[in-house]
Amino acid sequence: MRKGLPLFLLLTLLAFATQAQHLIIEENAVGFCSVDGIIESGTGGYTGDGYANPGNGIGINILYNVQADTAGTYSLTWRYANGGGSGDLFAQVWVADEAAVDSLNFRHTGSWANWTYSDTVRVALQAGENKIRLVSQSPNGLPNLDHFAVLSTTAQGAACLPSYSVTLTQNTTEGGTISYEPVQAYYDAGTEITLHAEAAPGYFFQSWSGDVTSTEADYTFAIGQNSAIEALFFTEGTAAFEGVSGYASVQDDAGTPYLLTGGGAGPTVQATTFEELKQYLESNEPYVIEVAGLIVGADPQTDGPQVSVKSDKTLLGTSPDARLQNVRLKVGGARNVVFKKMKFSLVKRYDAMELNAAQNILIDSCEYFSDRESDHDKDYYDGLLDIKNGARFITVSHTAFHDHHKAILISSGDDSYGDTTIRVTFHHNYFYNISSRLPLLRFGRAHIYNNYYRNNDGAINPRLGACVRIENNYFENTRKGIFIDQSKPGYAYLAGNIWDESGQETLDSCGFTVPYPYELDDAEGLPALLAPLATDTDAWLDQASLTYFPNPATESTQLRFTLTQPTAVALRVFDALGKEIMHRQTQQLSPGEQTLTLHTRGWTPGIYVFHLQTPAGLTTRKLVVQ
Repeated sequence: MRKGLPLFLLLTLLAFATQAQHLIIEENAVGFCSVDGIIESGTGGYTGDGYANPGNGIGINILYNVQADTAGTYSLTWRYANGGGSGDLFAQVWVADEAAVDSLNFRHTGSWANWTYSDTVRVALQAGENKIRLVSQSPNGLPNLDHFAVLSTTAQGAACLPSYSVTLTQNTTEGGTISYEPVQAYYDAGTEITLHAEAAPGYFFQSWSGDVTSTEADYTFAIGQNSAIEALFFTEGTAAFEGVSGYASVQDDAGTPYLLTGGGAGPTVQATTFEELKQYLESNEPYVIEVAGLIVGADPQTDGPQVSVKSDKTLLGTSPDARLQNVRLKVGGARNVVFKKMKFSLVKRYDAMELNAAQNILIDSCEYFSDRESDHDKDYYDGLLDIKNGARFITVSHTAFHDHHKAILISSGDDSYGDTTIRVTFHHNYFYNISSRLPLLRFGRAHIYNNYYRNNDGAINPRLGACVRIENNYFENTRKGIFIDQSKPGYAYLAGNIWDESGQETLDSCGFTVPYPYELDDAEGLPALLAPLATDTDAWLDQASLTYFPNPATESTQLRFTLTQPTAVALRVFDALGKEIMHRQTQQLSPGEQTLTLHTRGWTPGIYVFHLQTPAGLTTRKLVVQ
């Protein structure tokens, strides 16, 4: 006797046959309006051309429009996959912008490749068009949605506009009042919305910020995306941080001004230790943080600790000795941050500073460096400055980058398509003795003017459609002043640059309107103007002054040396087999003569090697122990 099909397969075929008699709305078909997410096809098992992948968050939604021939109760279901690690996901079903089903459970399906149907829900529809919206109740959003089904032989998909929401906030509740009209949960694309702001006594309204920007207190716009909008109020007399220019001073490509204040709204404090520095920078409160000397995060041979910088901060060096050594600064999602007159150095294995989805950041009159010792390859240190994940409206000015391999990376990968929003200005900087990335830029825009490039290998490298405006720079002995990867090229506009023993490749041109005022200096005068920005790191240790006695040693030996700059030093000792037997890290030492005592009692007689580490690199000597 011939066996029949397995029961589960029969049920699956029956389900498809039944669904074929009803209304199925695939992504991008008539009746599919919008999704807070993307349409993709990376995971198999879907029907049609792909599936909707909504984003994460409570309130994330997907909208459909259904034409019902008669009023009545209709059954709805979704084909979905939920393979995430957060378990079941829950959603409400809205009809005509009101909740019709309080909770629909999208059970975990084991993997993203396992597709199934949700429980059927019954809702009342009116005759004619009905907006049906699935709204997330879970922080992890909605599952992947293959299609939506209405179990009716007469319902049809109806044409519709995308739908969006508005979220309105203000930076300080004391600053004034805000409102908008009309007030609705959702708006069809193109609906005009009017914002209104009124400052309280003692405050002024500066601008609308976020997805909608304007300095007009009463401002009308046509909605075209989910819009998070913030009203910015400031106390009367508040002014922008002195000297700010470039992209850090604006908040859109039209040049709407942004009032960059750093930590000016908060108290001024002093950080003398790593713990104090971390406490203030990671606080949610505004601070001006002054640093006068050296702060060491970790021993030079150890990965540096991370500090996560929050919004509304100023990190200000108050003396030429203000320096962070082996401290990783991560500015993630923060806004309104200023780094001024600070040195950042010797961060092992990680980026010295990472601007990750940050906005309106000013780096001015600073210095970034490591070393290029023969035993430190290009990966011993990572980047000096990374700007990525949609970070935008950044200015780097009057700053030196030197003695490093991979300096500045803008956008972290070839698939970081969201980085088209990156906007960066580099002006009046000094780039010296760098192997590459000055910068390497993908996708976004950079305005690079009045910089001095000296003794570098590779400098400006635009890729993947990045557009760079390069004006009045001086390139000296830089092998590849500007170059591209032909397989994924970027573009550039060049004018007024000097190429002194420096190479340049021919790039296709691009252009954009610079959204802020600026003045160009003549390129000829840049070497004299900008070279003094960098510290001569080769002069930290006076090599001729290094002595040690006695040698051979029995009980101890004394190392004497002269420092020309304030710094910490590290002393490491190795035996003849290369095994490290001692490691000592000092605090900051003052310029002048220094003495370190090396106790050798109990050591096995033989030859030892000691390393003395300063920011200039390693000094190596041999010691005999009897």
